[in-house]
Amino acid sequence: SFGVYESQGLYERSRASRLASIAPRDGAEVVLTLDAALQTAAQETLAHPVPPPLGDDTDQLWFANPVGAIMLCTVDGAVLAAASEPAAPGLEPTPGRGRARSEPRERVFHRPGFNPPGSVFKPFVASWALDKLSYNPQRQYPCNGRFETIACNGVHVSCDLRRALVVSCNAYFAQMGLEYPPDDLVSMAREFGFGQATGAWSVAGFGAGEGWEDWRLHARLSDDQVRARLESRFDRVRFPNGLQVLEATPAQVARGMCALATGRLPDLRLVASIGGRE
Repeated sequence: SFGVYESQGLYERSRASRLASIAPRDGAEVVLTLDAALQTAAQETLAHPVPPPLGDDTDQLWFANPVGAIMLCTVDGAVLAAASEPAAPGLEPTPGRGRARSEPRERVFHRPGFNPPGSVFKPFVASWALDKLSYNPQRQYPCNGRFETIACNGVHVSCDLRRALVVSCNAYFAQMGLEYPPDDLVSMAREFGFGQATGAWSVAGFGAGEGWEDWRLHARLSDDQVRARLESRFDRVRFPNGLQVLEATPAQVARGMCALATGRLPDLRLVASIGGRE
């Protein structure tokens, strides 16, 4: 079904219209990959998050005014849950946090604005370096709370790769990024599906076709655009930390994680079958 409602009255019947000669036909049954219980649980978790015990690092303002997304999928790309919050209109903006709380929208596959992946991008940078650049994971980089123009979330003195991932050291990955040839930074992002369509809105064999997925559904950036931005040292140290240049949706991050786990970048699927066809 294409969501079109057609009606036919006496006037239309009295004319030799195209509709008069076409028998009604039911649409094909669509079976989604979504797990109803998981979807409900994900939505409820976002809408009513339970804060951890009070601590200095607990963002109580977020727990009182949650904004975000949860996506769960299998490693072969079947989407089991895709929840967004807020899901209802009429909410007041979070004080000091912009208007996101008052803007209900789908946030798993769409980007609401500038939407960098943040520190979740670091495992992809590390994996590529180990696999493609013969990177030594024992290599140490200093951290004094910042590196040049980029701040860190703590002072870690010195980190190897494992510790840098555990404490999410921005200074380490900034320095590591300077060791990357710019072309490898571009290739790494492409290898894990960043800047590309996820496949969730393209249904093979049902008329969707290659390139059908609308650019608004995901964050795109051409290879040439990335290379040009990486000429700037300011951007070069931020890129490996997921803070600049590259944008990503939760769906793109989840797809990349599937590739990181299995070595294969799957197409995400929201539809299991249409009319009995997988």
